[in-house]
Amino acid sequence: VGIASIKKDGNTDLLNRKVILEGMKSMFVLEGDEVVAVDGTDCEGQGLDVVGPLVKNAPGDSITLTLCRNYQKGPVKVVWLPGEEMMTFKRGTLLRNCAEAANADVRYNCRDGWCSSCWHCEDTSDLVHRICKFEIPKDWDGVKPLVLLRADYAFTEKGLLVKNLMQADGWLPPPPVGVDAAAIRKNVEETNVSGL
Repeated sequence: VGIASIKKDGNTDLLNRKVILEGMKSMFVLEGDEVVAVDGTDCEGQGLDVVGPLVKNAPGDSITLTLCRNYQKGPVKVVWLPGEEMMTFKRGTLLRNCAEAANADVRYNCRDGWCSSCWHCEDTSDLVHRICKFEIPKDWDGVKPLVLLRADYAFTEKGLLVKNLMQADGWLPPPPVGVDAAAIRKNVEETNVSGL
């Protein structure tokens, strides 16, 4: 039996927010995690007919679940900053679809990522993701969430200008023929990045 969903503002959601957003030393719970024990009683590989009664008949008003995660193939928790929206998705899902499902504050001025308005920086590696074109990496380590900082937020929080990273890595896609990309990028930066 696995974790099917996490109730918004429930105890598990609050734990996840403390772990992911506030740095609490613990592991977050992910939809798809398998229940392997309930209050110390082994139930690994068992169905709902065994796990359900262990949960329902547990004494008191709290239980301890021991969980197991397929961190190399299972789903990935995606977190959008600012805004602190987080949802769980399959690997290979287009990040634009993830952002829309999570109601994340992502700006779009083009469809190919050349304008820089949708760029986000991954929190631990500072790798830049063009939300309109990139997917959740299939090789993502599911032990940690994929935390994406909007470019202006990354600049404010880390002093990191995502544009410079993108250009240094040679990832800057070409604009459509006849479009002055430099002027559009400058406008996007002046509009969205404070402190320039």
